[in-house]
Amino acid sequence: MKSKNRQGRPVETIILSSDEKRKLEALVASPSGGRLGKRAEIVLLSAAGYANNETSAKVGLSKQAVCKWRQRYLSKGIAGLQDLPRPGGKAKELSASDEEREVLLAWSRSRSLPASLVTRSRIILCALDGKQTEEISSSVGVAGSTVREW
Repeated sequence: MKSKNRQGRPVETIILSSDEKRKLEALVASPSGGRLGKRAEIVLLSAAGYANNETSAKVGLSKQAVCKWRQRYLSKGIAGLQDLPRPGGKAKELSASDEEREVLLAWSRSRSLPASLVTRSRIILCALDGKQTEEISSSVGVAGSTVREW
């Protein structure tokens, strides 16, 4: 069913079941709702009859964003409010044999090798231990951009 927005072209009306409304309200009320809660609020306001520009002003997002999330809800339901997967593959698992770890450990303790090689070996050892960029950065004493570069 289409309804005429107060301004602009007709938009498809959002009609919520009591179950859908309850789920969306829970997302809005959730302290960890974040962007998903904001998107749920867009759907609730739209279902309550607010025009896109009114909804935009209430939630603090652009009219284009409001239109996007209304359409995603209409086509996919609550699942459509989730972020789509980002392009690119997942990060590859970093692994090293025992021998490779021994070499890296020796390099990380060396006083005769170039500092860049010592630093790089320390970064790699930390990454192999599952540490994240911030942890590695503070542990090795380099900037996060240096950790990400290597």
